[in-house]
Amino acid sequence: MLTRLAQRLPPTGVGIGIVLGVFILLFGFGSTPASANLVAHPWDKLVHLGVFAVLTFGLRLSLPRIPVSMIIGIALSVALADELHQLFVPQRQASWDDGIADGIGVLLGLSLCWQYKTIWLKRDRCET
Repeated sequence: MLTRLAQRLPPTGVGIGIVLGVFILLFGFGSTPASANLVAHPWDKLVHLGVFAVLTFGLRLSLPRIPVSMIIGIALSVALADELHQLFVPQRQASWDDGIADGIGVLLGLSLCWQYKTIWLKRDRCET
């Protein structure tokens, strides 16, 4: 079912949806005190890693003609903005550990995008 949906939607549209969803998560829900301490330390680093992997994947899908270095810059800028944003949210704090996890997530997101392009899209071409 997801394969059929992915075939019908243009990758750019999917990417924009992913990016908007992550922004709502980070700067919408992340602005509430309820977002503090949802995941215990050190497991919260996996959440940071996953969120920024998904964000980078979405950025790459929605901006396919932009160089990878700019995608990395945009994603790391969002990571920095998120950490600074946490300084103003009660019961939340910014940390270098979170920033490092965000950066690793950016690299993971680029890897996922590469795998998506080489494996998934090639498979879809063969089936049609």
